[in-house]
Amino acid sequence: MKDNKFVLPILIVLLAIFLPLSIYGIYSNKNSILFKDNPNHEHKFNNKLYYYDDNDNLIGYYECTSDKCNDASTTIDDENNIYYDKGKDNKISILSNNNVFIQDNDVIKLYNLNSKVSLLELKMIKNYSAPIDDNLLIVKNIDNKYGIMDLDTVNFKINPEYDYLAINNSFDGEKLVASKLIAKKNNVYYLISSDNKKLTAEFNNSIYDFNDNIIVCIDNGKYMIYKYDGTKILDYQDITKINLLKNIVIYQNRLGNIYIYDNLFNSIIKSFIPISSDMNYTYEIVDNTIEIKNNNVLYDTYSIK
Repeated sequence: MKDNKFVLPILIVLLAIFLPLSIYGIYSNKNSILFKDNPNHEHKFNNKLYYYDDNDNLIGYYECTSDKCNDASTTIDDENNIYYDKGKDNKISILSNNNVFIQDNDVIKLYNLNSKVSLLELKMIKNYSAPIDDNLLIVKNIDNKYGIMDLDTVNFKINPEYDYLAINNSFDGEKLVASKLIAKKNNVYYLISSDNKKLTAEFNNSIYDFNDNIIVCIDNGKYMIYKYDGTKILDYQDITKINLLKNIVIYQNRLGNIYIYDNLFNSIIKSFIPISSDMNYTYEIVDNTIEIKNNNVLYDTYSIK
């Protein structure tokens, strides 16, 4: 019994010494394995995608199932390619709660790095390589239906129910304005708000562009201009170029005439009509200025207010 009195304190002392060492050893071994697995902290290594925080600490990783595996890139699939790549980064960074968009083979996954679970499978994500108002993202699901996702909450703001969604080329600073979107459903087009309210009449032809008052549709190169209620304003087959800007509409016809209208398309503000066969007018939009050129030489300018 006397010897037993000494055994218990000795065991407690030994546990106090070796238990922390064992835990440290396990922890060190785990970190050592992770370090050896990706010693240079590369994003893609040994068929895995690794994600690190700003202090280079590992957040989590994804095990690829195909060779075509990386961060999902945004795609522009607009029917009328009048939009341009404003941004420089066509990939989306780590979202709230450590969610990421990953493309593995032909599927885009919304993947949670903490739980290692795929939360959603998509066919496409679209933001025109630029931040969209209210941190929104256009997505197309595996059933080819379009919706809007809120990247702050990583929830749908508009459930995938449309056959097509797009944003026109309108920026507020560096952000795309998404208060109105082009939608297609049941073979007709119209505008909706970002909270899924219908804003216009329905149109049988694809919406080419719009402002706060009018809509331009296109059909086989033929432009048609409407009011929001569906009233047709202009139906000319000879328009070759048209732009809806902040407070004006500018277009050119096949004769080379250039017309600048107010944004309601009620009155002509300015026109440029060639008066001889050697005159060849064109126009370009540079920042907030319309440059009118004659035979590629600057002829006049108009400020977009």
